[in-house]
Amino acid sequence: MVDTAVSLIAILPELVFVLGAVAVLMVDVTWKPALRVHGWIAAVAVAGASGALFAQWRDVDVNSIRLAYGDMILLDHQGVVFKGALVVVTALGLGFGWGLFGRLGRKGAEALALVFLSAAGFMFMVGSFHFLMLFLGLEVGSISLYILAGISNESTESDEAAMKYFLLGSVASAILLYGVALFYTASGHLGYGGAFSFVSTLNTQIVFKPSIVPLAVALVLVGLLFKIAAAPFHAWAPDVYQGAPAGITGYMAAAAKIGAIAALARLVQVAFRDLPDTWQAPLAGVAAVSIVLGTIYAIVQTDLRRILAYSGVAHAGFLLVGVSSGGIGARGVVFYILTYAVALVAAFGLVGQVSGPASAGSPLDAYRGLSKSSPVVAGALSVLMLALAGMPVTTGFVAKFGVFTAAWAAGQEWLVLVALVASVAAFAFYLRVIVLMYFEDGDGPTVSLGLGAKVSLAVSLVVTIGLGVYPTVLLDLIDRAVY
Repeated sequence: MVDTAVSLIAILPELVFVLGAVAVLMVDVTWKPALRVHGWIAAVAVAGASGALFAQWRDVDVNSIRLAYGDMILLDHQGVVFKGALVVVTALGLGFGWGLFGRLGRKGAEALALVFLSAAGFMFMVGSFHFLMLFLGLEVGSISLYILAGISNESTESDEAAMKYFLLGSVASAILLYGVALFYTASGHLGYGGAFSFVSTLNTQIVFKPSIVPLAVALVLVGLLFKIAAAPFHAWAPDVYQGAPAGITGYMAAAAKIGAIAALARLVQVAFRDLPDTWQAPLAGVAAVSIVLGTIYAIVQTDLRRILAYSGVAHAGFLLVGVSSGGIGARGVVFYILTYAVALVAAFGLVGQVSGPASAGSPLDAYRGLSKSSPVVAGALSVLMLALAGMPVTTGFVAKFGVFTAAWAAGQEWLVLVALVASVAAFAFYLRVIVLMYFEDGDGPTVSLGLGAKVSLAVSLVVTIGLGVYPTVLLDLIDRAVY
């Protein structure tokens, strides 16, 4: 491991997105150009961030794992993979939501800048090796999403979504910060490396085992579980995803989940690795509750965005099945979050195309007969529904198989059985959408996809089906990244 005080390459993707946000705002204020100019800036920012990630991957190959800025930032392959996922969902989210930026008028530039800032914040969260950097990245990413949730003035639901997201998100951040403070009180360390050394030393002692440590770990985990909408910390998700502008909801959901899962994985791999009795059983319990509640509530919904929100609660549970398995579940968790994020952005993106980019709410009745009026959209949405359900020949099946086998090997057979039963029950609400589109009479809207949405949809379907048929390409990459 190489420790350097300053390393520009360690924060290069984040820096690219921050500069992209500054460029968008400065260009808009100075020249007030057409939206296509901001489109070119966005394309350059995404391409630049992709190139920066490639440079980071090569740098890690040469120098092994690198710590930068003291012990604040960790540069390793695992972080690069998660950051790559954020770049992908940013690009897909912009493609699907570009109509929203046009609809917002002059506020479109502000929305684009907020997307870049949120991506940079969650990237800092992914690369953090220090509790303060974790908190700063979380807040930069989250505050940007709070604003995006209410950036449209076309409905009161959008304002309500932003307020709920802000208030509950602030409470969750405060809980996480309190946990960090307690951990610092017990250990005297804020870096993950120092925390690991303290816990390792603590485990060699017989008498002195402070109860403040389990409490601190619990509070930190609660703050992160809120961000992935795991039950019982999920109450905000259905209202927020239903009320936020449809064009940006998919990006909001996927980016927050990637950042939180990456941070959670890092904590249980490093800082809390020697405390499995503190976090393993509680995470397994949260996983079971999330899977059951998410599935049950999704079945009774009449709005597709609320269905996807409760589906996200269940999928958070499936992810936690892998996380609670410990190190043997890391490979499955990474594959799951990467592929699920793509399917999630695409599903919400198509919902936004059907309902309108600034709309709030997507009633199921709007999808009756969609296969007749918009066969391409109906077919693509059907594929995505089947992928989220875990149908074979899609990434959803491979992802669930990976986390289930890891949990079984870790001795959590009961959790796997719960997840399997819920997975079967979940077909009820996924197939319900397909039945409405193909077998119900109705006048579904005629949907015309823009160029960005077409490209994003094509990429999403290629990833969802291609990696479902031949997942080895991504799994080999993950094997090099996960430790």
